[in-house]
Amino acid sequence: MSSPLVSVIIPTYNRAHLIEGAIGSVLQQDYGPLEIIVVDDGSTDNTPELMLRKYPQVSFARQRNSGPSAARNHGIRLSSGEIIMFLDSDDTWLPGKVRRQVELLQDAGPSVPCCISNAILRDADGSEKFSFDVAEIRPPMPEGIWTNPAEVLASRFLFFNQVAAIRRQALLACNGFDERLKLLEDWDLALRLSAGSSWVYTAEPFAVWNPGSNESLVTQAAKDRVVLCESALLVHQKALDSSHHPAELLRGKIRSARRELLALRLKSSASLWKRGIGNSISFSEHCRTALLKRSACYPQMKVQKLQTKPVLEYVTV
Repeated sequence: MSSPLVSVIIPTYNRAHLIEGAIGSVLQQDYGPLEIIVVDDGSTDNTPELMLRKYPQVSFARQRNSGPSAARNHGIRLSSGEIIMFLDSDDTWLPGKVRRQVELLQDAGPSVPCCISNAILRDADGSEKFSFDVAEIRPPMPEGIWTNPAEVLASRFLFFNQVAAIRRQALLACNGFDERLKLLEDWDLALRLSAGSSWVYTAEPFAVWNPGSNESLVTQAAKDRVVLCESALLVHQKALDSSHHPAELLRGKIRSARRELLALRLKSSASLWKRGIGNSISFSEHCRTALLKRSACYPQMKVQKLQTKPVLEYVTV
């Protein structure tokens, strides 16, 4: 069996001081054939000069500043790979990621559209967590077929872009990223990819994420909780409209997002009593979420053993 071409898409914006780490971590992968596509989302720093001078082997494209979702979609259109992966320009991959995820997708078969790995979430103070732990996803075996991703993803966010390997056909079928979303666009894509399908996974961490970066979207989300909540509301409503996810769970998430959005707006009021009501609503939502996580209604990861095939030989890039 021939090795499928893998396209790695790296969107970037004013990160000339960081992007070399991301590109280097891809160039060090022990897999071929592989193409790297960097999409510059209208940078005003020296990113174009750096790319043209130092990385002639990397495909480079520029666009007017339109956001990371538009940049990723641009990269998808330029790509040729049978399997597509994404990496943000301030993050890195660990050795073996591409090879192992391609192996897992091939073992799982063509009906499985997506493979995910674990990731290391590294904060500004140097502390680290695993993305599976943060999402409260605890698979009973190191690798396998995840049979209910749609159910689990309807209930919580899973760090996705940097850890996903996606079959091109499946990515095109769901029309890529929703460019209306400024936040949580990866959750939205994951939900659409999970509709009616199983995924393959590995609990081994293959990506390093830097949420403590001052430029991170996580930092932006923390500063604008209203936009984050509005994005969550849209993501849940889209999933509910698709009819491929647990309706009652999604309706509950939509009601919760609306209450939290109301609370955030009240807490920004100049009125002391309105701020008090907003704080009370937020506290109630916190308690309600904690109770849901302890109930039988909170979906847990269901997995099956993966029937492995002989390991293939790959050409080193």
